Amino acid sequence: MVIGMMMVFSIAVTTVMINVLSTQSDAKQGSSRNSASSLAESGLNTALAKLYGAVDPTSTSALPPTSWSTNSGTAGYSATLSGNVWTITATGTLTSPVAGAGTVRRTVTQSVAVGTAADSPWHYLFADDATGCLTINNNADISAPIYSRGDLCIGNNSHLTGSPVQIEGNLSLGNNASVGTLGSPIASANIASCGSPAHSCTTADRVYATSLTQITAKLTKPTLDLPGWYANAKPGPSYNCTTGSMPGGFDNDPTLNVSRAAVNLTPGSSYDCQYWENGSLVGRLTWSSSSHVLTILGTILFDGPLQIGTGTYSGRGTIYATGQITSGNGDELCGVAACDPSWDPATNMLVLVSGEQAQQFGIDFANNTVFQGGLYAANDYNAKNNVQNFGPVIARQIFIKNNPGITLTIPSLPPGAPGSDTLVQPVQGSWRN
Repeated sequence: MVIGMMMVFSIAVTTVMINVLSTQSDAKQGSSRNSASSLAESGLNTALAKLYGAVDPTSTSALPPTSWSTNSGTAGYSATLSGNVWTITATGTLTSPVAGAGTVRRTVTQSVAVGTAADSPWHYLFADDATGCLTINNNADISAPIYSRGDLCIGNNSHLTGSPVQIEGNLSLGNNASVGTLGSPIASANIASCGSPAHSCTTADRVYATSLTQITAKLTKPTLDLPGWYANAKPGPSYNCTTGSMPGGFDNDPTLNVSRAAVNLTPGSSYDCQYWENGSLVGRLTWSSSSHVLTILGTILFDGPLQIGTGTYSGRGTIYATGQITSGNGDELCGVAACDPSWDPATNMLVLVSGEQAQQFGIDFANNTVFQGGLYAANDYNAKNNVQNFGPVIARQIFIKNNPGITLTIPSLPPGAPGSDTLVQPVQGSWRN
């Protein structure tokens, strides 16, 4: 009987020990899973921090795959960019403290959108002159949003079909001109006044909008920093090409003074200028005269005027000219060979910035010019007859001649654009583990 009791007691003790060991293993495994999840979240937070600090968060090279070791395990991330949305996948791994349990791995994902500020001058044809008139001549059909800090003067038979239209001054409409149409009103018009004497705009003024108010966003023109980019553009006057060369260079003296002769971006002979830093390609401007392709990367500055010429560009970047930017009759510089709405500015996006201050027109486009990209002028922008401009324009004042075609499809801007206000914003509800 004593032996039987001892056997029962031994079985009971063994069972308790097994249960205790099982509970301890479960606790260790659960703790390991929590630690792996913490490593994965650390990887995600590191990726987000890197994206927030990237020179160009819209570049496919902004988030290369990365991993690192810690005292408790390994953390890392990989990411893919589709349009203007990053999908980040972060992982945490560690060796399980439970014998034979192998590796514990946890994964988290997050989508992140990259774009410009919700209401920025870069979303408009933006005229900063509070005392003048943004002028659109006859027979224009403008599908871009418009913002004038002063007045807006629209010629005969011209129509604004983009939204919003924001005018801090007065709206003047020529014969048969309109903002929106009776059958297709624009979504939003914020206009201080119409006509003479000035009064609140109504459909009687041929202003057709679903929402019509007198309250504007009070936007201002982004600041132009020519000295800063003269000193820091790579390549530029202060940082010459590390590989290849630029015919004529970026300046002909060591001073910011608009002294260089006019640059033709698309000449009859090829060139290739690259700037490498710490093993990475930071900036590039390359022209192939045989394929007629301009390759752009980063922020570049010429201390003089610039002519765009004809070609297709590839890449994302900003080019500063301290002088006037011009085109010849029929020049076409586009982000897609067809120069049509198939252009994807998330892939190819060129911003041209003119610092010209002596002449009225900082940017002066000749008849039948086609340009896809963003434009910024310290002084005025002038588009002659039949100019097709796919993209935003920011200038002191804007003058658009007859029969233009202007559209806007810009989700984000490349590095270096004045006041580009690039935002990195996690997509709500996209976090997964």
